[in-house]
Amino acid sequence: MKLRDRIKQKLRHMYETAKRWWNILKAPHLLICVGVAWMITNGWCYLAVVFGRTLGFKWLTRVGTAYLAFLWLPFTPEKIVTVLIAMLLHRILYPNDGKTLRVLRALYREARGKKRMRSKRPKRAHVYKTAYVYRKKRSEDEPIGANKQCV
Repeated sequence: MKLRDRIKQKLRHMYETAKRWWNILKAPHLLICVGVAWMITNGWCYLAVVFGRTLGFKWLTRVGTAYLAFLWLPFTPEKIVTVLIAMLLHRILYPNDGKTLRVLRALYREARGKKRMRSKRPKRAHVYKTAYVYRKKRSEDEPIGANKQCV
């Protein structure tokens, strides 16, 4: 397969994945939950900076700015936490929204399946002989490790 074809295939896959996630996120109930989760994780610091500057509270501006600086670092897991909180809120606030929950569960199962497939070890071509250990009942007079018999 040529490089151009592989690039087209990857771009098509990325487009289909983005389209699927967009269709999920544009659901009104989930969109409300994502907004609330974003306000819980990020929005408060933007509001703290704005209100701290307008009302003259230096400490509020500093706290908001420090958290914003932390959010813009590349290793912060705030987007993952935001999505998890949004899914939890959606499950709590809209338990009867079966369509969105079914799609989210399917995506979760798909993501777990891909991860498990990658972590499987390749099968070995040869098989080792194993020794099975049988235990007989221990009498009260025998020490604990004395009753192992290998066949």
